[in-house]
Amino acid sequence: MAPPLTFGVEFEFALAYLPYDSIPLPDPDDANKILHFTLTDEDWAQNEFDISREKFLPIATKFAARRSVRNTINEAGFPVSDEKPVHLEADVSKWEVVNDGSVRAPEGSPYEWVDMEVRSPAFYFTSGSLKAVADVCILLNKTYGLHINDSMGLHVHVGDSNKGFDMITLSNLIAFLWAFEPQLNSLHPSHR
Repeated sequence: MAPPLTFGVEFEFALAYLPYDSIPLPDPDDANKILHFTLTDEDWAQNEFDISREKFLPIATKFAARRSVRNTINEAGFPVSDEKPVHLEADVSKWEVVNDGSVRAPEGSPYEWVDMEVRSPAFYFTSGSLKAVADVCILLNKTYGLHINDSMGLHVHVGDSNKGFDMITLSNLIAFLWAFEPQLNSLHPSHR
C-alpha cells in the first residue's frame, strides 16, 4: 500500500500585545492571555539602523512575540525551528513562526498587533497529524489574544512525500480544478 499523501498548513493571524506593563487591560476576558513580551538584548540588537528605542519598540516586540509563540509551541511538545533569515531553506520537519507582512491589524483596537504566520511541518495525512494541527491552533488561541480578518488566510499544501506528483495525477488535478472552479471559488471570499 502506498504511503499517505503529505500536507502542511500555514495560518496567518494578528497577535495582540500591550507595549507597556503600565497600560491597563482593555478587556477583562483577556486576563489569562499573554499580552506582554519580554524584550531581550537580542531583540534590540536587530536594530541595524540605530533607530531610537521608542520607535524600534514595535519591531523589537515582533521578535519577542515570535520567540514567545515558538516557545509555547515547543513547550507543548511540538518541535519548532529557530528564527532564521528568510533566504535560508525551511526545516520542513519542524513548526515555524514567521512574520507576514500581508496581515492587516484591526483598526480602532486598544491593543498593538504583531503580524504572524505559523507553518506546520510536512506531515503524512493521518488522524494524528490532523490532531497536531488542531492542538497547536487551540493552544495558540487559548494562550494569546488573536485576531483574524479578511487579510489573513489558511494555506494547505499537499504533496506526495519527496516524489512529487506524476503527469497523470497533475492532469487529473488540472481537469478537476477547471471543471469545479466556480464551486471552489464559492468556498472563500472573492479577494482571496
